[in-house]
Amino acid sequence: MIALKLSNYPRVIEYLHIPTTKVMATVIIQSIMKNGKCISTSEKVEALFELIKGLIKDSDGIPNDEVILVP
Repeated sequence: MIALKLSNYPRVIEYLHIPTTKVMATVIIQSIMKNGKCISTSEKVEALFELIKGLIKDSDGIPNDEVILVP
C-alpha cells in the first residue's frame, strides 16, 4: 500500500517504457490484492486507478491484446 501513498509515483512511472510500466503496475496491483487490506482513502483509490489506467491505455506499437503475466 506504500506505493499508493507516493503522490509522484504515477508521474514517474509515465517515463518508463510501456512494457516496464505495465509490469510495475501489475506487480503493485497484485501485491495490493494479496495483502487483502481495504483501500481506506479516496486518494489511494485514485492512485490505484492510475495504475490500472496504465494497464489498459493504448499506446502506439503495443498490441491491445498483449498480456503480461508476473509470477
